[in-house]
Amino acid sequence: MTFLFRGKPKRELRLFFATDVHGSDRCFMKFINAADVYKADVLVLGGDIAGKRVVPVVALSGGRHRGTLAGREMLLESADDLDRFERAAAAQGLYSYDTSTDEVSALERDPSAVERLFRRLARERLERWLMRAEERLKSLGTQLYINCGNDDPFELDELIQGSGFAIFPEGKLLDLDERRALASCGFANLTPWRCERDVSEEELASRIERSLVGWNADGRQLVFNLHCPPYASGLDTCQLLKDDLSPITEAGQPVVGPAGSTAVRAAIERYQPVHAGHQSRQRVPGGSPERSSRGLRLQWRPVIRPDRRMKPVYGGRGCIGVIDLSTCTSLTAEFQLTLPPEVVAVFSRLRLPRGEVSVEALDEMVRSARVEEAGLELADAGASSIVFACTTGSLLHGPGFDIALAQRIEKATAVRATTTSTAVVNALHALNAKRICIGTPYVDELNRRERVFFEAAGFEVLGIQGLGLRYDREIGRLSEAAVKQLARSADVVGADALFLSCTNLPALPFLAELEVELGKPVLSSNAATIWESLRLVDGLPARGGFGRLLSGVAD
Repeated sequence: MTFLFRGKPKRELRLFFATDVHGSDRCFMKFINAADVYKADVLVLGGDIAGKRVVPVVALSGGRHRGTLAGREMLLESADDLDRFERAAAAQGLYSYDTSTDEVSALERDPSAVERLFRRLARERLERWLMRAEERLKSLGTQLYINCGNDDPFELDELIQGSGFAIFPEGKLLDLDERRALASCGFANLTPWRCERDVSEEELASRIERSLVGWNADGRQLVFNLHCPPYASGLDTCQLLKDDLSPITEAGQPVVGPAGSTAVRAAIERYQPVHAGHQSRQRVPGGSPERSSRGLRLQWRPVIRPDRRMKPVYGGRGCIGVIDLSTCTSLTAEFQLTLPPEVVAVFSRLRLPRGEVSVEALDEMVRSARVEEAGLELADAGASSIVFACTTGSLLHGPGFDIALAQRIEKATAVRATTTSTAVVNALHALNAKRICIGTPYVDELNRRERVFFEAAGFEVLGIQGLGLRYDREIGRLSEAAVKQLARSADVVGADALFLSCTNLPALPFLAELEVELGKPVLSSNAATIWESLRLVDGLPARGGFGRLLSGVAD
């Protein structure tokens, strides 16, 4: 008897495409890790790999440094603070540069020196990326193609070509397997920025054709890696600019239209690639380009728009996600007091170990994977933004920790996130406060960390007064008289504003009264958290009567 054994059919080639990482360490590592996560045989990075700018980190006395991130100047007290700052900058695609005040002044006078420095830092980061990529991908047998885009300096080409592992595909037709070939072009049509690889439509068409020399379909499939999006595809819809970068307007309104390449579109229509990867210059309002097995189909996908008469009963203007503490009672009540009726807040809670408001308990809480899980629960409810609502929990480990915490939540949920300590900083700026005093229910160690955080954010802290309470439930049970007495004892003559810290401190109903008594703005953690949350929902106003910040005086 004879048996015919059939082997398993060979798995189709799996290709993962990404583009425009713009110097971000986080985005590049996600791209590299996609090989294992998605079992990809081929990774293609389509261009614009360089970052956007240099962030000076100025050395001060005593081993301290000063730097600015996300518009906030930070005082970095320790090596750990510096490391967190530099990692946060790299995640955002910025190049941090250790320097001195004198060198910064010299660079400001010499734009060509800044450009040389930028290019050096871009090369150094790309070199590190190439080494990491080889370490991660070589054992997996994954092919890696990295191209440069119109934003990238030409000297990056040589680094990729000389890496010994990554393949630089510019202007070439390369076999992905026996059935598929990849054609690549990182040049783009002329933009108002006149980047290094911006060329005329005629030259771009010529470069695309040169990348296709030797192509013969003959049953094979073609994959395009063309950095520039095709004209009028939806990928290229953006605000149109003049050559001086000012917006084109009609009747006082910005003009939106296509800015992609006619040469790229013509190549897609002629060669009908099975897949075409491009940068997206802006999301398309109301639709998206549709891809099919015959390449990019240049038409709109129908969009179902809700009937305006079918407005939701709750949350018609927005849904705020709040990560609260298991022991907190004041925040929920004060959100309910202030939110406008067209906005809804949904809550998820983190367990505060032992109910302690201590460094150890807060550290255990913020290190837990429960932070990401809570964020995902809020995303499931449709939250359009998420706030981590704990003051000391979000500033516990110094300058930049609030930003890193928000980024953790954003990474897990793909929803915009912020924190209470970030909100307080923004609120104090909105109130034009530079010299502040602080009242807290905390123990001394947490007060010390809070002072360091706000001083690093650029405020002069004239005084900080704490109640020494160790358990969060004690804080939530404070009386009106106790809260007002804390405010009076913490107030300092000459301060521009008084901040009452802690999201479980029941202070919101008394802020307006305290402002009249003390003659200055008084804000609480919850007032700032609610104000910041509403800013992220179309800037809607809160219900009035809860102090200057929520009454709109700060704006």
